[in-house]
Amino acid sequence: MRDYILEITQPGTRIRFENELLLLEAPEKETFSVPIRETGVLLLTHSGVSVSGTVLSRLTELGIPLVCCDERYLPSGILMPLREHSRQSRYFLEQACASASLKKSLWKQIVQAKIRSQAAFLRFYGFDETALNMMIPKVTSGDVRNHEGIAARIYWASLGIIPARDRKAEDADQLLNYAYTILFALPQERSVQQDCILLWDSIIIMNTMRTVSHPI
Repeated sequence: MRDYILEITQPGTRIRFENELLLLEAPEKETFSVPIRETGVLLLTHSGVSVSGTVLSRLTELGIPLVCCDERYLPSGILMPLREHSRQSRYFLEQACASASLKKSLWKQIVQAKIRSQAAFLRFYGFDETALNMMIPKVTSGDVRNHEGIAARIYWASLGIIPARDRKAEDADQLLNYAYTILFALPQERSVQQDCILLWDSIIIMNTMRTVSHPI
């Protein structure tokens, strides 16, 4: 069972493969090993990490995505397998050729799910979620009225927070970027297994995976 998002944060770390194990070697630290078949995603949040070609090859063979991040902890690239079976290319093509109406319909469902989750969070912690619940059925195809943004403002205001997102900020926004990266990585393994391309603003419902942030 693939349980782990394996995050590598320390510069100078080397990742190699041996006996179905990922071996993580960092300066002045003991070697740390993880069974590769229990890894759902390999997440590199520091640029000073080296990965052997054998590791890359084995990851693609097993359909385990590798996600690289930039200095702001935002995803900057994904390594995905290329399969010989024609199903993958067919699925890629179907995704690329999806009609505008389908994309708008899916975006409506995503926005509604997001607002529903925000309302549930407020209700769980004793805040008033009425405004968000009333907004859910009003979301139209493509969310042309930007209910997603309106709901976000209501949500954060209910928590007493006035957000000012700056992806280049050196303050708490980096923590939000990091959280977004973790959430982005969660569906990658399932998406790869289904021969699909998961975009930054996509959402796939899946079982929660455990995140391992090792000091390496």
